[in-house]
Amino acid sequence: MIEGTISTALMRRCLEGLGAAGVSPVRYAGLTGLETETLADDLARVPTSTGAVVWEHLVVAARDTCLTGRLIAHAPVGSLGVWDHLFTSGATVLDGARDAARYFRSVTDPDIDVLEVVENGSQATLRFSCATAEPDVVAAVREFAMMLFLDRVREARRELVVPVHVGLAHRAPRDHGSLIRLLGTRNVEFGAATNSITFLADDAATPLSGFRPGLPEVLRRHADMTLAATRPVLGWRDRFRAAILSADRAETPTVEATARRLALSPRTLQRRLHESGTTFRQELEEVREQRAMRLFEETDLSLQSIATRVGYRDARTLRRAVHRWHGQAPSAVRRESPT
Repeated sequence: MIEGTISTALMRRCLEGLGAAGVSPVRYAGLTGLETETLADDLARVPTSTGAVVWEHLVVAARDTCLTGRLIAHAPVGSLGVWDHLFTSGATVLDGARDAARYFRSVTDPDIDVLEVVENGSQATLRFSCATAEPDVVAAVREFAMMLFLDRVREARRELVVPVHVGLAHRAPRDHGSLIRLLGTRNVEFGAATNSITFLADDAATPLSGFRPGLPEVLRRHADMTLAATRPVLGWRDRFRAAILSADRAETPTVEATARRLALSPRTLQRRLHESGTTFRQELEEVREQRAMRLFEETDLSLQSIATRVGYRDARTLRRAVHRWHGQAPSAVRRESPT
C-alpha cells in the first residue's frame, strides 16, 4: 500500500464536481497535471496534495450551493470501486461498515483519513477523522464523508435509513439547510467532539435480505490484491519541483529553464502555477527550504556546503533565508533538529 496518495476514483468524483460547478475540463486538468489515461487507471494513486488542491477549488466553486449534494450525485455506488461493494455486500450493514473501515485506505490517504466503527448497545456509530489543514476544506470533506456513509448504508438496506445522530466537529455554516435535507434528520450536532454518524442497532445489525454468502471474502481478496498492485503517479506540481531540484547548482533556476525540462512553454507553466494558487518564486523558496532542512537534520555539512547544494550563492544568503523561514539562526535550527 502506498501512503501519501488517494485513489483515482476519488479524484474523478472531485473533478466531476468541479465540472458540475462550471469549471472547464481544461482548467481543472491544469490543477492536477494528470493525463486522462492516468485518471482512468484504477491502479494509479495520485498525490494527496493534488487532491487537496482540487478540494480547495471545489469549496470556492461551490459558493452558496450544496457541495455535498453535488459530489454525492457524482459518486453513485460502484464509482469508488471495490470499497463501495465491500460496504454494501455484508451480511449486515454493520459487517459491511467494518470492511469499509478496514479498507478505507483503498480510497483515501490513511495518514489523513480514518474511519472506525463503534458499537454501543442499541446503537452503532461510524467515526471519521480528517487531518486536512484548511478549515473550510476539512468541513467540506467531513460533510461529504458523512453523506457518503449514509448513502452506502441506505444502498445496503435498500431503504431510506435515517441516522439518529450526526456529529460534525466544525461550526455550523450560515446555511446548512441543504445538508439537513440530504441527511434526512435535524439531529445534527455542529461543534461535536468527533465526526460521526449513528444508527439504531436494528438498522445496522439486522440481516440483509440480499446478502450473498462468500461474496465479502471474494471482495476482500480483490481489495488486497488491488492495494498490492497500486502505484503512485506524480502530478505536474511534483514533476515541477523535481525539475527545480534537477537544475544545475551553479545556476539559479528560471521559469524558462524549468519549463523546458517539463516540455512546457513558460506561459503554460506560469498558468498552471497560478491555477494552483502559487508562484515560481514561492515554489522555489519551498523547495530550497525543504532541501536545506533535510541537510541540517541528516548531515554535518558546513553552512557554505549546504548553501551551495540548496542553490544559494554563499552562506550569508542561506543564513538570511533560514532566519526568514524560522526566525532564528541556522545553528539554532540545527540544534533543534532531531538526531
